[in-house]
Amino acid sequence: MQKPQRTGLSAAEVAVDLRTDLAPGDEFTSVRTEIDGTPHDHSAFLSEPYTAGVRVAEVDGLDPGPTRVLVSLLDARARTVASREVRVDLSGARLLTVVIARTC
Repeated sequence: MQKPQRTGLSAAEVAVDLRTDLAPGDEFTSVRTEIDGTPHDHSAFLSEPYTAGVRVAEVDGLDPGPTRVLVSLLDARARTVASREVRVDLSGARLLTVVIARTC
């Protein structure tokens, strides 16, 4: 699939927060956030409050416009435990909260 043409506007940025009821350290050990296919990894620690929300990525210098964000919970062998894809229209600074529930 071909990516849409960007508009050439000033750069955008996105911060991604994750909320999940899966247990860090037990059910997943890291979080991979892919923004338009570029991965950004975050190690999951037992002390982080994932049910309340944890910042798992902050990326700036992005082209504004339609953007695909894929957040995946990975086990110790880097296998996907659960994931969620979101499409967002970036312009300026955005905060995106992604929820991955055990029941999904």
